[in-house]
Amino acid sequence: MPPADSGRAVTHWTPEELADEVIKRRIVESISATTVRTLLHEADLKPHRSRYWLNSKDKKEDPEAFAQQVQVVCDCYLEASDLYFEYHTHVVSVDEMTGIQALERIAPTKPMVPGYVESREFEYMRHGTLTLIGNFHVATGRVISPTLGACRGGDRSRRDRASLERRRFAGQSEHDFCTGSGRHAPRYAY
Repeated sequence: MPPADSGRAVTHWTPEELADEVIKRRIVESISATTVRTLLHEADLKPHRSRYWLNSKDKKEDPEAFAQQVQVVCDCYLEASDLYFEYHTHVVSVDEMTGIQALERIAPTKPMVPGYVESREFEYMRHGTLTLIGNFHVATGRVISPTLGACRGGDRSRRDRASLERRRFAGQSEHDFCTGSGRHAPRYAY
C-alpha cells in the first residue's frame, strides 16, 4: 500500500514512516526505525526505491493476439537448441538499451590512502547518449557481436546486421525476423 493511502505526505516508505505506521495501526506496541531498517535489509526489500517498466498495450487491447505472439516467441526459444544442433540454424534474440548516458568525470578518481576512502569527483561532463544492442544466441546463451553507439535509425540497423554477418559460419542460411516491437528496426537470425 502506498504511503498516501495511509494519509502520509511521502511517496515512498522510509524506515521511520514504517515504524510510525505499524505502531499507529497497533501491529506492534513499539519498534525503532533501526529495527525496521534491519528487517527490510534481511528481507531484501527496498521500499524507498523504484524503477520504470513498460507493459505492451497489446496485452490490454487484444489479449488473445498478445498471447499468440508470446506463444510464437516461446516456441522459437524452445526450438532454438534443436535448430542449432540439427540444422545449423542460429536463433538470435536482439534487443536494445537506449539512453545510456556517456559521462566523464571532470577530475580523476583519487585512490584510497590510510584514513581516507577512495574519492570520486562528483561533477561530470556529458557526451550525449548511447544505445547498446545485444544479440543473444538463444541456443548457446552467449551474447554475440554487441554494438554500442549512437542510434541513427537505418544506418545503425545496417551496421548491426553487418556485425552479425561477420559472425556467420559456412553453410548457414539467413532468416529475417522482427523483435516484435514497432519501435525497433527488423533484426536478423542466422
